[in-house]
Amino acid sequence: MTKRKQQVSGDNSVFDQIPVDLIVNIMSKLPVKSIAQCRCVSKLWSSIIRRPNYNMLFPAKSPAAPRFLFIVANGLYGPNFFISSSPQPQYPDKHSSLEATLHISSIATDYCQICPPVNGLVCRYMYGKDFIYVVVSNPIRGENVTTPKVTTKGYPSKEKIYFGYDPVEEQFKVLFMTWLPSSGSHEYQVLTLGTRNLSWRRIQCSTLHYPHEDDGICINENAEEHKWSDTFYKMPEVLRPSRIESVFSAGMIGTGEVVLYRKYAQNFFYILYYNLEKNIITSVSLRVPGLDYVEYNEVHTFPNFVGELKLM
Repeated sequence: MTKRKQQVSGDNSVFDQIPVDLIVNIMSKLPVKSIAQCRCVSKLWSSIIRRPNYNMLFPAKSPAAPRFLFIVANGLYGPNFFISSSPQPQYPDKHSSLEATLHISSIATDYCQICPPVNGLVCRYMYGKDFIYVVVSNPIRGENVTTPKVTTKGYPSKEKIYFGYDPVEEQFKVLFMTWLPSSGSHEYQVLTLGTRNLSWRRIQCSTLHYPHEDDGICINENAEEHKWSDTFYKMPEVLRPSRIESVFSAGMIGTGEVVLYRKYAQNFFYILYYNLEKNIITSVSLRVPGLDYVEYNEVHTFPNFVGELKLM
């Protein structure tokens, strides 16, 4: 065992003798996932990859075109988890078909909830008996970071996790909020990714926040001064409740079309491009990893996804 450790140490010292400029040149020619594996070569190589100016050293680009991101949770409580992505065609024809590429798959034993992706990262939080923990994934890198567990108070308290990016400090942050509906009391804890020791810290917030059960968008303005315009669209026949079930809106893409999808699927999956002006629906079929795993599949679909190349 000692001899083996000496051999490994010796090998690392050989790699460390390579000039840093040459190491950077070598890494700049490697695929994204191979660069991540280079962290295992030596401490020097790992430190180079984790430098704050990483994106300047390795100016590799994320896929220029936005993609569809699919998150599939299998089973009633979503223990099996698949993250994949596919091209996002701007003007698909009626017979278009796509195949998603699997990036991450995992098996969990706890019930999970999913936050929308932020700057190329995906956050999901898992419920235990009396705790919550968070897993942040980088689909492009195939990386996962698991946070420390945070204790929950149980009924009648409620909990909610939010995932966001601070553009000033260039940091990803997770917010854990606990509130008691009967009294209106709130508690807030924040965890910052990228720090040496991941830990939750309590913060004070003077503004009360009352989350909706369904995720929406909060606009920090005076709602009474906003002027809203109402536009009514006649729903195409293919979208009538008698023709299709469980249709959700994933959002709008650059062409101005609304992307619709079925949240629950098995084997077969498709998305719908809804052109509001022309009142036209275009269906695109997809092969999404994980849909043939079990009978019950919950599919979360996010358009306009652009991956993050920086290591977590």
